[in-house]
Amino acid sequence: MKHRTLSLKPDYDKSAARYESFWERDGSERPPVCITFAREGFTPPKLREVHYNSEKERWLDVEY
Repeated sequence: MKHRTLSLKPDYDKSAARYESFWERDGSERPPVCITFAREGFTPPKLREVHYNSEKERWLDVEY
């Protein structure tokens, strides 16, 4: 299987193979780990402030 290359992940093919092995339950030497981080200068969008009367109302707010 051909994989793309990523500028911040030069060993992407090796990582992709590890994930495939994990999901195929091939008993890889360790589980894959995914670490994410924001690019320099990135500002996440601001979410609207919402107040709820209960936890149920909060978690079931599909519009938010």
